[in-house]
Amino acid sequence: MDHSDLVAELGEIEKMTPAERIALARERRRIQLRNWDEREKQMTPTLPRRQRLKFSPEVALLEATSRGDAVEERFKRGSNVCE
Repeated sequence: MDHSDLVAELGEIEKMTPAERIALARERRRIQLRNWDEREKQMTPTLPRRQRLKFSPEVALLEATSRGDAVEERFKRGSNVCE
């Protein structure tokens, strides 16, 4: 609904009982969710991002060593990166 439509019907809404207002709000929310679901279905699915950079194990070991990451460095050395 447009803002001007909502403002135009404000007088009618003020005359409603609280139960009627709640029912109207629930119905509008149902419509809103249905419209959103339809738009979601119409959207083209995005392609999954692929990994752009893949470093060699030697470079990963060098980077871990330069950072002083002893745990990763031991892991890289333990997996025979530098043979």
